[in-house]
Amino acid sequence: MARILVDENIPKSVQRWLEDLGHDVVRPSDVGLKGVKDNIIIEAAIGDGRVIVTLDLDFAEIYYGSTRDKIAVVVIRIHPPTPENIKNVLSKALKKIDLGRVTKGLIIISRKKVRIIE
Repeated sequence: MARILVDENIPKSVQRWLEDLGHDVVRPSDVGLKGVKDNIIIEAAIGDGRVIVTLDLDFAEIYYGSTRDKIAVVVIRIHPPTPENIKNVLSKALKKIDLGRVTKGLIIISRKKVRIIE
Protein backbone atom coordinates (compact mmCIF):
# COMPACT_ATOMS: atom_id res chain seq x y z
CA MET A 1 0.00 0.00 0.00
CA ALA A 2 0.98 3.63 -0.42
CA ARG A 3 2.52 6.13 1.96
CA ILE A 4 0.45 9.27 1.41
CA LEU A 5 0.50 12.83 2.69
CA VAL A 6 -2.92 14.38 2.10
CA ASP A 7 -2.95 18.14 1.85
CA GLU A 8 -4.96 20.15 4.36
CA ASN A 9 -7.62 20.72 1.69
CA ILE A 10 -8.45 17.01 1.55
CA PRO A 11 -11.36 16.23 3.91
CA LYS A 12 -10.57 14.08 6.94
CA SER A 13 -13.26 11.62 5.82
CA VAL A 14 -11.24 11.01 2.65
CA GLN A 15 -8.13 10.46 4.77
CA ARG A 16 -9.98 7.89 6.89
CA TRP A 17 -11.31 6.20 3.73
CA LEU A 18 -7.76 5.89 2.35
CA GLU A 19 -6.62 4.48 5.70
CA ASP A 20 -9.49 1.96 5.61
CA LEU A 21 -8.16 0.86 2.21
CA GLY A 22 -4.86 0.07 3.93
CA HIS A 23 -2.80 3.13 3.02
CA ASP A 24 -0.46 4.85 5.50
CA VAL A 25 -1.89 8.38 5.45
CA VAL A 26 -0.87 11.54 7.30
CA ARG A 27 -1.79 15.18 6.92
CA PRO A 28 0.50 18.15 7.59
CA SER A 29 -1.02 18.78 11.02
CA ASP A 30 -0.19 15.17 12.04
CA VAL A 31 3.52 15.82 11.50
CA GLY A 32 3.80 19.35 12.88
CA LEU A 33 3.40 21.14 9.54
CA LYS A 34 -0.02 22.75 9.88
CA GLY A 35 -0.22 25.98 7.90
CA VAL A 36 3.30 25.82 6.43
CA LYS A 37 4.11 26.71 2.84
CA ASP A 38 3.62 24.09 0.13
CA ASN A 39 7.33 23.76 -0.63
CA ILE A 40 7.98 22.72 2.99
CA ILE A 41 5.21 20.12 2.75
CA ILE A 42 6.80 18.76 -0.43
CA GLU A 43 10.22 18.54 1.23
CA ALA A 44 8.69 16.68 4.19
CA ALA A 45 6.91 14.26 1.85
CA ILE A 46 10.13 13.63 -0.07
CA GLY A 47 11.99 12.97 3.17
CA ASP A 48 9.34 10.54 4.35
CA GLY A 49 8.81 8.82 0.99
CA ARG A 50 5.19 9.90 0.67
CA VAL A 51 2.96 10.69 -2.30
CA ILE A 52 1.13 14.01 -1.96
CA VAL A 53 -2.61 14.02 -2.65
CA THR A 54 -4.12 17.49 -3.03
CA LEU A 55 -6.75 19.68 -4.67
CA ASP A 56 -4.20 22.49 -5.00
CA LEU A 57 -2.63 23.18 -8.42
CA ASP A 58 0.20 25.06 -6.70
CA PHE A 59 1.76 21.67 -5.94
CA ALA A 60 1.92 20.98 -9.68
CA GLU A 61 3.83 24.21 -10.19
CA ILE A 62 6.29 23.36 -7.41
CA TYR A 63 6.63 19.85 -8.84
CA TYR A 64 7.74 21.32 -12.16
CA GLY A 65 10.23 23.53 -10.37
CA SER A 66 12.89 21.61 -8.50
CA THR A 67 11.22 18.43 -7.26
CA ARG A 68 10.31 16.74 -10.53
CA ASP A 69 12.55 13.71 -10.06
CA LYS A 70 12.00 13.39 -6.33
CA ILE A 71 8.28 13.00 -5.64
CA ALA A 72 4.87 11.94 -6.88
CA VAL A 73 2.06 14.49 -6.64
CA VAL A 74 -1.59 13.61 -7.23
CA VAL A 75 -3.79 16.61 -8.04
CA ILE A 76 -7.53 15.99 -7.95
CA ARG A 77 -9.53 18.28 -10.26
CA ILE A 78 -13.17 17.85 -9.36
CA HIS A 79 -16.08 20.25 -8.91
CA PRO A 80 -17.56 20.43 -6.42
CA PRO A 81 -14.77 18.91 -4.31
CA THR A 82 -17.08 17.10 -1.91
CA PRO A 83 -15.74 14.11 0.01
CA GLU A 84 -17.95 11.79 -2.04
CA ASN A 85 -16.76 13.20 -5.38
CA ILE A 86 -13.13 13.01 -4.27
CA LYS A 87 -13.54 9.38 -3.17
CA ASN A 88 -15.28 8.48 -6.43
CA VAL A 89 -12.52 9.82 -8.69
CA LEU A 90 -9.77 8.49 -6.43
CA SER A 91 -11.40 5.07 -6.38
CA LYS A 92 -11.40 4.93 -10.18
CA ALA A 93 -7.80 6.14 -10.33
CA LEU A 94 -6.60 3.63 -7.75
CA LYS A 95 -7.86 0.83 -9.99
CA LYS A 96 -5.43 2.07 -12.65
CA ILE A 97 -2.50 3.27 -10.55
CA ASP A 98 -0.69 1.58 -7.67
CA LEU A 99 0.36 4.58 -5.59
CA GLY A 100 2.54 2.27 -3.52
CA ARG A 101 4.79 1.82 -6.55
CA VAL A 102 4.76 5.40 -7.81
CA THR A 103 7.90 7.26 -6.76
CA LYS A 104 7.77 10.27 -9.03
CA GLY A 105 5.46 12.00 -11.45
CA LEU A 106 2.54 14.36 -11.59
CA ILE A 107 -0.82 12.62 -11.70
CA ILE A 108 -3.89 14.68 -12.49
CA ILE A 109 -7.21 13.03 -11.79
CA SER A 110 -10.58 14.27 -13.05
CA ARG A 111 -13.97 12.67 -13.62
CA LYS A 112 -13.09 11.73 -17.17
CA LYS A 113 -9.41 10.80 -17.09
CA VAL A 114 -6.21 10.14 -15.24
CA ARG A 115 -3.14 11.88 -16.70
CA ILE A 116 0.33 10.81 -15.65
CA ILE A 117 3.11 13.26 -16.42
CA GLU A 118 6.65 12.17 -15.63
